[in-house]
Formats: sequence, C-alpha cells, structure tokens
Amino acid sequence: MGRYGIALVLLPALRAVVSQITSPGCFIGSPITLMPACDRLLAVPSVCSGIPSRTGLSEYAAFLLCFRLQLRCQSEFRLCYLNSESDDIFYSDLMMWHSVCDSYINFVPTTPVISSLTATRDNNFCRSDVLHNCLSASESNEQCSPLADNLSALSSCLCHPSLILNFYTCLFLGNASCQAGTTAALTNIPLYTFCSNAPEVVAAATPPTIKTNNGVRLRYNQAGPPNGQLLFITGWRQGSIEWRKQTEYFSSAGFHITTFNYRGHGDSKEPEFSYRISRLTADLNDVLTELVRK
Repeated sequence: MGRYGIALVLLPALRAVVSQITSPGCFIGSPITLMPACDRLLAVPSVCSGIPSRTGLSEYAAFLLCFRLQLRCQSEFRLCYLNSESDDIFYSDLMMWHSVCDSYINFVPTTPVISSLTATRDNNFCRSDVLHNCLSASESNEQCSPLADNLSALSSCLCHPSLILNFYTCLFLGNASCQAGTTAALTNIPLYTFCSNAPEVVAAATPPTIKTNNGVRLRYNQAGPPNGQLLFITGWRQGSIEWRKQTEYFSSAGFHITTFNYRGHGDSKEPEFSYRISRLTADLNDVLTELVRK
C-alpha cells in the first residue's frame, strides 16, 4: 500500500465498524438473519396485546400461541443481537400471561427452550468506547489527509499514539468484541504496518491475560497503587467495562483494582464450548490463583 494513499484507505474500514455497531439488523456473526416468530407475534397484535383484558376460555388457545411465540421470539432476539438485554421485557410479558391465564387452565404450558449464548456482545462497550474511538479516528484521519503530499508530516500525523489507539480500539477491539464482521487481527489495521511505533503503542495499551487451566485466555485490567487489593467481578453477559467508574474512584482512593472479562466476554477469548456455571467458577478460581501468585 502506498504511503500517500493510506489516509484514504482508512475511512472505509472505520465506516464499516460504525455501520455494524449502529445497524438495526442482526449483528454480523449472529447465527440467524430472520426472526419469523417475532414477525408472527407482531402480526397478531389484536390477540397478543389483549391478554390482560380477555378471560374467555375460547381464546386461551390463541393466548397459548402467544405464550410460545414470545419465548421463540426471545430466542431470536438473543441469537440476532448476541445478548440477552431483552430478557426482562419478555419475562414481564410472560408473567402477565401467567397472571391472567393460570387460574383458567388445568395443564402446564409446554415451554420452548430458550436459546443459550456462547458468544455475547457488550453493547455498552460497543456503543460507547468503540463507537467514540471510531468517530475520533475518522475525524483525526480527515485532518491528516491534506498532508498526503508531505510524507514526513503525514507520518507524524497518522502515527500519533492517540490516533493509533483510536484505530486499535475501533478496528481491533471493535471486531473482537462487537462482531463487526472482519477478522480481529492487528495486521488488519493499516496503521499497524504503516507506523513503526504502532506495535509499541498497542503493546503498552493492551491489558495482560491469564490462561485458564483449559487453555482459554482471559483479559484483565489493573489500576491503582500496589497495596489494598480489590477484585471486581461482573455478572453474566457483562464486561469489565461495567466497573470503569468504580475503578476510577477506588484506584484514586489508594486501592489496587483488578477487573477481568469472563470467556466470551469483552476481549477475552470466545471458545465454542464450556460456558457452564462450573466452568465460569473455575475461571474465577484461575484468576484468583494467578493474582495471588503475582
């Protein structure tokens, strides 16, 4: 790639990640592209939206259809958007169904199995940190473009550490954590081969990893002075970024803070197996063992 053309090449890559993060459709990398149960649920609103006020026994067959469609639609939401952020809404709707219908039926409705997630997307991280860095990189890149006729000035502009980190967060972490559709590899970031200082800048900003006893690498972050150890643990489908405000507060108060991402979360590895609670508990034990050893 010619040095003078690199500023123009960067923009399509940035736009691709921004488009994927803000797209209303299913995420690239999701196992489905269509949501037939949700479409069917929306196609019968006169029945499904009327559950709270209807009590006629002749209509319970229709209500049972809604019950099953809601669960199947919930599965489709999970698989399409690679998270379970909509679960609370579906749970509320199902509780409403039970409150109206349970006293009138003498059987237990067959409950479809909700799809489990082996890979998740942290929308807070994608729509805040990644999107912010993509937009910052795009703006800075446009400021560098007029310098294309001056190699020294162009290199100085594009290879500034802050811009390299913008591109790293957008094009590497954005693809690794947000399913943005391109293989997450440092060599896919044009600046990584263009700027001689890029490997050093990225290495200094890349959090270390802990290798679990079954070979999965978990990313962790630390902040604050060496004494006063605190480990912040997230819940299911949450990333370590959830603790950013607490990390800032307690590290400034003199505590040494450690946060980490479970397998399949944030920028930790995403194996195709072993997402049971017992496995996640073992991962936590491996993290504690490694931190004590260090």
